[in-house]
Amino acid sequence: MIRSIFIRYVLPIAATLGIVAFVGVPYIEHMLTDWFRSDIELRARLVMNSMEEPLAGLLERNESARLAAYLERVVSDERLLAVLICDTSGARVYATNLVPADVTCDSPTTSLVNDSTVTRSPRD
Repeated sequence: MIRSIFIRYVLPIAATLGIVAFVGVPYIEHMLTDWFRSDIELRARLVMNSMEEPLAGLLERNESARLAAYLERVVSDERLLAVLICDTSGARVYATNLVPADVTCDSPTTSLVNDSTVTRSPRD
């Protein structure tokens, strides 16, 4: 009796769930990874757009002390690790304390997004 119930109902349900999990988990992982990456890029653009005007003014007036204070306030948010500012020739203009050593202005892992660059860590 129990054996026939097991063979008739439980075994097919378990097999179906296994197949769905085997096929569905990679798809869900890929979907979540894409969503996470687009969310991070959207937040990066939001931060850059909100920083653009004050940052441009501080850089034009060459106010190093105010620039450092401004950027330290910006990176005090727990969701932002560091800020690296580079000029168009690839020279470092300013970097906050926690910029990873493998992120540089001449990093080959940069890709242009609007008027700013988003750098992916070589560990990705």
